[in-house]
Amino acid sequence: MLDLKDLDTGCHSTRLAEWAVRVAEELGMEESLFQAVEISALLHDIGKVGVPDAILQKPAR
Repeated sequence: MLDLKDLDTGCHSTRLAEWAVRVAEELGMEESLFQAVEISALLHDIGKVGVPDAILQKPAR
C-alpha cells in the first residue's frame, strides 16, 4: 500500500525493516521475534496511507 501511495516511503520502510532485523540480531533477540520486528518496521508509516498527498508532498515544513 505504501509503495502505491509513495514509492519513497515504501522503499524507506523496506530498508528500515532490514535494518531493524539486523539490530534485533545484534541485540541478541530470539530469532522467533525477527518476523514481528520486520513487520512492525514495515508498518511504522502506515498512517500515511490516509493522509492526503497535498499534505505529504507540501514544500514547507
